[in-house]
Amino acid sequence: MTSAARKLEAEFNVEERIQSDIAELKADYRALYAKVDGTRDDISRVRESISQVRESVATLRAEMKEGFANMERRMTEFATKADLTAKADELHRRIDETKASLMEHMDIVFDRKFFRATGIMVGAVAAIYGGGSYLDDQGFTGSEKAAVGLGVAVAVWLYSLFAAGRQRRA
Repeated sequence: MTSAARKLEAEFNVEERIQSDIAELKADYRALYAKVDGTRDDISRVRESISQVRESVATLRAEMKEGFANMERRMTEFATKADLTAKADELHRRIDETKASLMEHMDIVFDRKFFRATGIMVGAVAAIYGGGSYLDDQGFTGSEKAAVGLGVAVAVWLYSLFAAGRQRRA
């Protein structure tokens, strides 16, 4: 190198500048590489977070599906219970109506039977009194009247026995 070139080189200190620029570029490169490497770490962390979120969502979805299935089953049970309750209430209402109707009918039947029995008793007393008076007028003694009364009683008993038997068969 010539002295003028050395002089210029010393004045501008080109080689040192180049060395310092190279050192700065290397430092910038290392910083950029560290940033890129940090970004890679961040990206991998984000990917891991996303996979964890996906797993959480899948778990929640499965739990919600199970919850909805349980809720649907419970609603079906509730509807069935409500339906059974409504049917039971309707059945109770029908039973109460039938009971009231039956009691009314039984009252009517009891009244008929009571008045029939009362009429028969009054009629029987009147018939006995009239029959006794008739037999007195005909000259029957006490034992003869007793025999006639016993015969009539057996005849009425047999008649009622056979009449009741026919009513039961019909």
